[in-house]
Amino acid sequence: MTSSIHFNHSLQITTRQEVENLPGYQVDNPVSSVDYLGYVAPFHLADEIECCYKKPNGALCRQRHKKGSVILLKNGSLGVIGQCCRKNYFPEENSIHADHRKVWNDIQRQRRLKALADLITGREENQQLIQALNGKLTMLQERVEAVLRCLPERIVQLIQDRIKSERLSVDINAVTYKRWIDENGREQQEKRTTPYTVGSLAPYNILVSSDFRALRRALNDVELAYDEGAELLREDPHKDQIHKITQRIRELSKIDKAIDKLTSSVSGFCQQNHLCLLYLTDQKSDAVKLARAVMELQGQPGGREVAKSWLCEQREQLAKAISCDKIEIP
Repeated sequence: MTSSIHFNHSLQITTRQEVENLPGYQVDNPVSSVDYLGYVAPFHLADEIECCYKKPNGALCRQRHKKGSVILLKNGSLGVIGQCCRKNYFPEENSIHADHRKVWNDIQRQRRLKALADLITGREENQQLIQALNGKLTMLQERVEAVLRCLPERIVQLIQDRIKSERLSVDINAVTYKRWIDENGREQQEKRTTPYTVGSLAPYNILVSSDFRALRRALNDVELAYDEGAELLREDPHKDQIHKITQRIRELSKIDKAIDKLTSSVSGFCQQNHLCLLYLTDQKSDAVKLARAVMELQGQPGGREVAKSWLCEQREQLAKAISCDKIEIP
């Protein structure tokens, strides 16, 4: 008689009927560590089965279990023992524990091999998705670069510096003057300054994002994982190797969602009216260049003088809207 029965299925037993159909299985067959000869299979049942662990007093446990093991006894019959009884009542040195780990590891390995094989089978469809996602990344990046080409380089650098230092709020000083005639008949005025937020640079985070590069690398890694996975199926890999390759391939769904999120960010960035940028600098030449850029992004291209006049109008309109006499950029 052999010392064990090899269990060659890729899944453990899942129904009581499967247990009862095994050749040699006996109902109420007493199981003890001294009677153990070999490990047949683990079970994880939808229903339950009575544990046949034989207590020191000779009585059977009879606790109902969903999880446990089918084992081969020295008399050639099969019996069942619940998972907790195996762990609690079989001595650690008994080979049932090592046999269980070996069989369970093989089950996991077979499961993972099947999962990997299924992924490799679906490679062609996913290859089309990878190509589509790469194309989408290219399109998104071109949209961002189109905006960047309009903006003065110094302003782009200023935006990037402020984002990196987390100074996202675009603020101005709203200036009002209180005027009166003093006792000597002279006109006097008192300047009052109130901070006011005109916008945020949060949508411009895309300018410092490493998402484009990271997502392209991730897509390339999925393609590489497909190649490595196909090669692995021709070998005799460890279950952990299979798991790592499978996880890398399954990253594709996460990448897809990340690109959807990036698409929303780029859309939000491109749909900005960009008016808050007019208040990033009060340096005259930069401010006019910036005004020309914002006009172009809004579909209103114009020359320097037109941009200068338009910038003044924008600031006057804002001053009127917030009821102040003039605007200062801190």
